[in-house]
Amino acid sequence: MLKNYIKIAFRNLFKNRVFTFINVAGLAIGISCCFLILAHVQDELSYDRFHKNAKNIYRIALERLYPTHHTFYAIIPHSFAEVVREDYPEVVDAVRLFTNQNTTVFRYEDEKGTVHIHEEKQFMLADSNFFKMFTVPLLKGNIESALDGPDKIVVTESIAKKYFGDIDPIGKVITANQVDYKVSAVCKDLPENSHFDFDLLAGLGSIPFFKT
Repeated sequence: MLKNYIKIAFRNLFKNRVFTFINVAGLAIGISCCFLILAHVQDELSYDRFHKNAKNIYRIALERLYPTHHTFYAIIPHSFAEVVREDYPEVVDAVRLFTNQNTTVFRYEDEKGTVHIHEEKQFMLADSNFFKMFTVPLLKGNIESALDGPDKIVVTESIAKKYFGDIDPIGKVITANQVDYKVSAVCKDLPENSHFDFDLLAGLGSIPFFKT
């Protein structure tokens, strides 16, 4: 009985080839689209979840009110970090981040006296407590002192390889914006599901404007 049902089903499918193709193709495309949407949603929801304290980390946004509308901005005044720590006891700590929107030129002079010049787009500055709040593993260096000075800079594993090859980068000096930075640590490359991205991370103290 079951074999007869199967035979009849296949006969009908082959008899109406055009409708069969449309139905099968539509079903396949629909299932594929569902899987693609699910994969995209999963990827979006995974952003910044690799941080150990992800559930307790919040980003402050600025809402600017106009007579006819209101707009949200991801950029806020740097002084807010101190204000939220003082005015809101539930805030344990705050970190200021600044991303250079333009290309930054870095210079490095090797032991032979050859000057190497690199243009970097992923250059970011942060407070010294950055590595205490965000889970970015260090391959070399100390979390406590990685950014505790205005002349210190942390580079990713890829940048360390690009600039110094197999030479230990710790203590090497690279120059940008007339500031001589000493490499204090090497961290792992950030995963793709991170909302901020950097190849070089320096302390905000290297810019006088951010000291106040």
